[in-house]
Amino acid sequence: MQARRASCSGKGVVGVLILGLVVLLAGTLAVAAGSGVTLTIVRGTDLWTGDPQNDTQATSRSLLNNVFDPLVRIDWNDMGNPLPALAVAWEVLSPTSIRFHLRQGVQWHDGREFTAADVKFTFDRLLNKEKPTKVSPLVSSIIAGVTVEDDYTVVLQTFNAYAPIFSRLATIYIIPEKTFLEMGETAFGQKPVGTGAYAVEEWLIGQYIRVVANESWWGWVDRDKRPDVVIRKSVPEEFTRYAMLKSGEADIVDQVSPERIPEISTSGTLRIEASASLRTFFVGMNTWRPPFDNVLVRQAMNYAIDPQLIVDTVLSGQASVHPGVCGVGSFGCCPDCEPYAYDPVKARELLTQAGYPDGFKVKFWSPRGKYIKDLETSEAIVGQLEEVGIEVELYAPAWAEYWDNWLAGNMDIFYLSAGISFPDCDDLIGYHLDSARRGIYYNSPISDALIREEQQALDPGERASIFAELSQFFVEEAPWVFLWDQNLIYGVSSRILEFHALPVEEINYWELVVQ
Repeated sequence: MQARRASCSGKGVVGVLILGLVVLLAGTLAVAAGSGVTLTIVRGTDLWTGDPQNDTQATSRSLLNNVFDPLVRIDWNDMGNPLPALAVAWEVLSPTSIRFHLRQGVQWHDGREFTAADVKFTFDRLLNKEKPTKVSPLVSSIIAGVTVEDDYTVVLQTFNAYAPIFSRLATIYIIPEKTFLEMGETAFGQKPVGTGAYAVEEWLIGQYIRVVANESWWGWVDRDKRPDVVIRKSVPEEFTRYAMLKSGEADIVDQVSPERIPEISTSGTLRIEASASLRTFFVGMNTWRPPFDNVLVRQAMNYAIDPQLIVDTVLSGQASVHPGVCGVGSFGCCPDCEPYAYDPVKARELLTQAGYPDGFKVKFWSPRGKYIKDLETSEAIVGQLEEVGIEVELYAPAWAEYWDNWLAGNMDIFYLSAGISFPDCDDLIGYHLDSARRGIYYNSPISDALIREEQQALDPGERASIFAELSQFFVEEAPWVFLWDQNLIYGVSSRILEFHALPVEEINYWELVVQ
């Protein structure tokens, strides 16, 4: 598949508030006998923790999404309407207030009853300013709090209208108040207790996590077709994951290298499941430090790099180049934004205007084994930067060191991606470019004001117009070198009859059909 400059899909419109009553009831489902099947899923990275409020990795959500339930879930077939989860019905009382009616008869994995107190505890912990979690910055400027009306009714308040509120709530997993307080944060993170379809049975950190089906889960459909046990292993080496798939040691492996697609597809026993993704790649720059505090330098960086060439050569076409911050599958993408053309002569001219006629020296941070061909991609980027006179030291540490330094704001330039949780550009911006959330390497009063406007615009057309202005501002400011959205590529064994890759890196074990 050849990459091309893709247009916006138009499928990312999510979570616009509609005043009135929305009733989505899902009754308790009968649970049939299990399938007797144990699956092994191998991913490139391990969880940081089983505490869902302290792990923001997209690949971690794939496990946590099976152990915990949110209030609502995203319906990927109908983005405008959330699905019931721990909430079965809701009323939008005002643009800043929603009443949720909770599912009754739900038990935590340890047998305790789920109630409204657990919902309030979850949000109180997220909004605790004295002890914030890693997820807190993403919601603390949006959600004001939760009040309990009775054991199965809560009211959630936001500070202002927030257009994708239901999609945001789908990313917040509810945790058990009493169990969490008894266990403590550390122990809970090592043996998490949720209400989800699968319960953690064993976790040997760095080796595997074993989860077993929660037979009393409220959401089962065709239980006898779903796996009884899933073992998730973490293997950073792509070749090792591939070898495990070939040998039958693994049933699903992620981040398959593109050159392996033909062999897997023609094997007769294995197949490829691929999907365009919401994972946007970029070269980030520390805009608070020289030389990247100069917009001319940042624009020069964009002219110096040829994303399409790298996609075609290194990634075998398995990505879609686009010119802006927002990915092509997200609401808020910018089909009218003009991309920076590859022009090394223009790059040198801008460097000279910025006061760097002879270039400069910089340390370039790269992940290694986190993404498909991440180190090879970084090497290609470095080669193109050196062609315009920039002297680059490539540094590719283990992911833990990389991420700790990224969070601390220690990097000058880095190759990274944003794997967002739902197809709305506000999610991506919140992770990287908003001073109220996590704009570590760039934020601006101008973009901050536009972000507040798009968040509060409940009309999709008005919101799209604001995003167009915001996206164009980011293109001109060039906080990133804009690259591509990279496809998700899974290798899958014949033991799995149905597996539909989502545009996010979540695998819902309860939806897999096995034999």
